[in-house]
Amino acid sequence: MDPLFKPSVDEAAAYVSDAVELLLRHGVTSAHACEDGTWLSFCRLADQRRLPIRVFYSAYFDTRRDDAGFPASGSTRGDMLSCDRLKMFVDGALGADTAALSQPYCNSAGSNYGMLLLTQVKPHRHNLG
Repeated sequence: MDPLFKPSVDEAAAYVSDAVELLLRHGVTSAHACEDGTWLSFCRLADQRRLPIRVFYSAYFDTRRDDAGFPASGSTRGDMLSCDRLKMFVDGALGADTAALSQPYCNSAGSNYGMLLLTQVKPHRHNLG
């Protein structure tokens, strides 16, 4: 899929359905999912009873938006879909020298402390508890 392409709920549901069928053919009976903006697609599959494996969905937290497709804390759809976790990107990664550190990276001549993407989160904004 083109990373610049934003599929509709139905298109994303078709992609998810194909992936789930492949997992099932290989004996996988549950999966963890963390995709940005796909909760409604997973819900559609669960509502249509087209989700044959249990999916533990991690909502991708983004402070720049507040859309209706963001699941509320503890959301479930039938027995096969639940969301009781959140994926947050607070800082970068160690391998790329972007993880936030209290001291500078050794190879940066004292100037690179990494990057901090979030400094404070307001849980009530997204009904996270």
